Amino acid sequence: MHFFINLVILFDLQKIFLKLRRQALDESTIENLLLSRGLLSRAFQPFFKLISRSWHVYPLGFLFGLGFDTASEVALLALSAGAAKSAMPFTGILSLPLLFAAGMNMMDTLDAVMMSNAYQWAFDTPVRKVYYNLTVTALSASAALLIGSVELAQVMAEQFGWKGAFGSWVQGLDLNWLGCGLILLFLLFWLVSYGIWKIFQIEEKWTNRGI
Repeated sequence: MHFFINLVILFDLQKIFLKLRRQALDESTIENLLLSRGLLSRAFQPFFKLISRSWHVYPLGFLFGLGFDTASEVALLALSAGAAKSAMPFTGILSLPLLFAAGMNMMDTLDAVMMSNAYQWAFDTPVRKVYYNLTVTALSASAALLIGSVELAQVMAEQFGWKGAFGSWVQGLDLNWLGCGLILLFLLFWLVSYGIWKIFQIEEKWTNRGI
């Protein structure tokens, strides 16, 4: 479902991108086009107005953090429950969530630094904003397709009893290595996107046309 939603958004962004290529649009028009695309965007658009100050993001982030739905968080809960049943001391059990929180803080800080620089670059011109949204949406759709395909293949292999080399390979896939593969996918996407931006000189050509 996540893949199909991102795919629909990707098509909408492509239409905006092609429209921006054909004619000059000011920044306010681009912003309205970005906010009005897609059914979900139009449905939740009134809620966007609730975030009007920077500090409003903190309670939103707190609510988001309450959702224990990621694979790493579920694995942490399972490890903590298993450790509680053994003779492991309380300080040892407590170290698991502390290490997890420390790792999450480090990764989120690095992510915030990189995304802050990306946002500063993207919001300089309208064409950068649309191109950035196009790249991020394509990346999200690809990641959702990869994860969904692996999980679906593992479920089907277990339910239908797939045998042979392919079935054994599917059932033996390690999600931890899949996470490393996603990181490589992100890097590859950004490198390809940056290469397309530079090789085809998108901003320079479109700026000369009056954008």
